[in-house]
Formats: sequence, C-alpha cells, structure tokens
Amino acid sequence: MEAPVEPLPQPEFGDCSSVSTTSASSTTSKSSSSTSHITATPTSKTTTTSATSSIAFSSLPSCGHTCFNNMLDQWSELGCSSGDPACLCNNVNFGYGLRDCSNGACGTAVASTVIAYGSAYCSSALATATPTATGVASLPTCGQTCFNNMVAMYSSLGCASPDLYCLCSNVNFGYGLRDCSNGACGTDVASTVIAYGSAYCASASATATAKA
Repeated sequence: MEAPVEPLPQPEFGDCSSVSTTSASSTTSKSSSSTSHITATPTSKTTTTSATSSIAFSSLPSCGHTCFNNMLDQWSELGCSSGDPACLCNNVNFGYGLRDCSNGACGTAVASTVIAYGSAYCSSALATATPTATGVASLPTCGQTCFNNMVAMYSSLGCASPDLYCLCSNVNFGYGLRDCSNGACGTDVASTVIAYGSAYCASASATATAKA
C-alpha cells in the first residue's frame, strides 16, 4: 500500500497540516461555508457551480477544500477589499498559492485536480466580471504600468479620449498590452494581465452594444 503523502508546511497560505484528519462531516461543512463565501461577494457574478463546469467543489478531496478556502481567506493579502473572485484571480499569487498548498497537502497527482478547479473558477470569474480602469490596482505593479501606458496612448490609438470601446476597437491596444506585460512581467505573470485586458475589452464591447 502506498504510504500517504506528508503535507508540507505552507504558513503563508494557512495551516494545511490538518487536512489528513478532516472528517466527512467537517468537509461538508467547509464546502458549504465556501459556497456561501463565494456567492455572497457583492461584485461577483460567479458561483461555485458556474465557475466549474466539469469539476464540482464537493468532488475535491478534503486537502483541496482546505487549500482553496485558505486562499479565499487571503483576500486582504492579495490586495482585494473583499473576497471578490475576479479580484482574487487577477492576482497571480492566488493561483500560485493554491498550487503550492495543494501540491504540499495533497501530493502532485491529486493536486492537479485542485489546480484544474482553481483554473476553471478563475476563468469564469474573469469572464463574468465587469472590469474598470480603477480595477487595474488588483494587477501586479508591472501589469498596472503596462495597462496604464496603453490607456495613456489613446491619441496614438485613434481615440479622442481614453474611451474603453474606442481603445479596445484598435487591435494594437491588446497587442501592446500583451507585448509590454510579457516583457515587463514575464510570460507567467503576463497571462493575468492579458486576461484582465480581455475581460476589460469584453465589458467595454458589451456596454457599447447595450447603449446602441
């Protein structure tokens, strides 16, 4: 019989060491509190169910429940004013923390399921969020610089003002954000910045269509 994987200490993301003794009843309780935490956030349009089309939170192992809930509780450290999923997911450290905690607490084989859940959760959160220029504060510093630089180039992009729809109508806005963030942040972190830009432009397009 294969020996159980010993959890590694993850002090920065909460105590993952207790997951091996979590009972079925406490797991259910934790799952319920997580769902409440997610759906109660006022600025999010995402829920646990809609965020994970193929993986249910209840199907994760108890170590995954603990790691995911620990990361939700880190919203202040992640630069968010609440547990808003879009804000959490805009900080690359949310994904890194979930990955490191689940690898340590669950083992790499099981952790892949937890990480996949986190990716689906964030994909849905970012797709359904309504980003604004002020929400750029949730990005890493390099991403904020790149985004603000591209907005400041509105005249060069053919816009009379930093209008969301006009900026996003020029393909060079997205290209510029991609190239700048890849160069300034590195490709791993840049993916978060690019995802923000995509959600930003999707929101701008939807708003313009609604007004038409």
